[in-house]
Amino acid sequence: MKVFRHSRSWISSIFNDIVEYLVARYSKHMEWDETRLTRQQILRYTNTIEKKGGVKGVWGFIDGTMRAICRPTLHQQQYYSGYKKCHGFKFQAVMTPDGILSCLAAYHLRAINVAADPDQRCYLYGDPAYAMSYRIVCGYKATTRGSLDPVLKAMNAHMSSMRVSVEHGFGKAMTLWSFNGFKGSLKSGLSPVAGYFLVAVFLSNIHSCLHRNETCERFHCDPPSLACYLSLQPSII
Repeated sequence: MKVFRHSRSWISSIFNDIVEYLVARYSKHMEWDETRLTRQQILRYTNTIEKKGGVKGVWGFIDGTMRAICRPTLHQQQYYSGYKKCHGFKFQAVMTPDGILSCLAAYHLRAINVAADPDQRCYLYGDPAYAMSYRIVCGYKATTRGSLDPVLKAMNAHMSSMRVSVEHGFGKAMTLWSFNGFKGSLKSGLSPVAGYFLVAVFLSNIHSCLHRNETCERFHCDPPSLACYLSLQPSII
């Protein structure tokens, strides 16, 4: 059966080529966009979150997700998650209050606080699965001495209500580009399955630039223009 006067295999090949091109061309937007995530912009994010949630120094919310794939023929152990009981790729991302999801490499996070005064340092907030560090803060954990007191539990619940925005970002990417949820069609080695999700996040961010989303509405923080996000013009702070 032909579609657009071409075979499905031909269209699939073109589709995969475009995915690989977008990953190569816009990888910085999927990892760390230096033209957008400047120190000044990150400070703007901290002010926005402080106004909404009353917490100082937090500029975004970090979380991870795993995208299940078909069991690979080779290197199965590398892709297998004993926790999820499936094979897949793991991604970590940060949601900023303007509704843009950025997948980050760890070494970039430390550079934010270089030469910054302790009271001006900016942090990401993660769930209790993360460890406290120079660049990440997380929810309070119960100790062997007993459970958390009501105040700390309330604080965790308050921060969790804001941190869920990163899960909304993952959910939007999966809703708009639902092919990423059909693991039987995601065959590592035959197609760029990790690239599918990266491009889904990238295109979802473009959608948010044009149509906004619930995160930017909640924090009253406008997303960047499409031209700024694609680095076609400089950001205006």
